[in-house]
Parts: sequence; structure tokens; C-alpha cells
Amino acid sequence: MAIGIENEGTYMTVQPPPAQFSVLADLCARVCSQYDVPASEIYGHRDFNSTACPGDTLYALLPTLREDVARRLGSAEPVSLPRRPEHPPHDWSVDPAAVADAHSEYLPEGLLGSLRHG
Repeated sequence: MAIGIENEGTYMTVQPPPAQFSVLADLCARVCSQYDVPASEIYGHRDFNSTACPGDTLYALLPTLREDVARRLGSAEPVSLPRRPEHPPHDWSVDPAAVADAHSEYLPEGLLGSLRHG
């Protein structure tokens, strides 16, 4: 299962407004609760594609977002870092199958199956 959330704006050098970030945490908590996804499994678009999204500043806030979501879900425990592939493809956009292979070790079975060769 994958859930994509878009934030209006470009956050390369500026932070999202506090109200927007708070609503993002609310939405992520709701989605995590509904689909039983741990807060530690919140990623940025760039973790899966060759893109700058969600921007350097917002991407740097993902640990804060994970913590905020965990608190909204009732957890006082520190949030672990998300799992990442050891050897991500150099250029993600050129070989989608390589992306699927790199992420297959920790993503739900079959999530990226349509991208794999053969």
C-alpha cells in the first residue's frame, strides 16, 4: 500500500506555513490510523523518484512530521528512521525496475510489482 500526499507550494528554501504543517500532520495521522501505517513510514516523494519534491526545507522537516504524527497517534516513544535501500539507483527516472528492486526489501509485497522486470 502506498499513500501520496501533495503539499501546495515549493519548499526548497522556505518552510510551509505552520498551519499547513499542522494540517499535514493531522492528515498523515488520520491516514496512518486508517491504514495501520506507522509514523516511521512517512517518506518524501524524492525517496521513490528522481525529483526535488517535497523541497529541501520540507524534506528536512520529515523527522518532525513523523514525531508529530506519532504524538497524534498517542505514542510517546521516539520514532525510528524509515527503512531505506542500501544501494538506490543512480538515476531513478531511467530505470523504474531498479527502483522497485532497491525498495523491495522493505516495502509491502507487490507494491512496486508492476515496475519489476519479467
